[in-house]
Amino acid sequence: MHEIRAMAEQAGMMFGRMYAAAIHSGPITAELAMEIRASEQRGKERFVRSASQLFGVGGELRELLTK
Repeated sequence: MHEIRAMAEQAGMMFGRMYAAAIHSGPITAELAMEIRASEQRGKERFVRSASQLFGVGGELRELLTK
């Protein structure tokens, strides 16, 4: 599970970075860097939560794969 969690963290950070850059409007300032960091953190948390729900103990996909 730790490998899945690490991959979910990395994917979430990349998604968060991409999302923050895509929705940003205006000049590139230090504020953008702060927005990107916050979005990376939110993305990481969401992806890890989803991976836990799917592959964790009692997870939906885990149950299907073990039948």
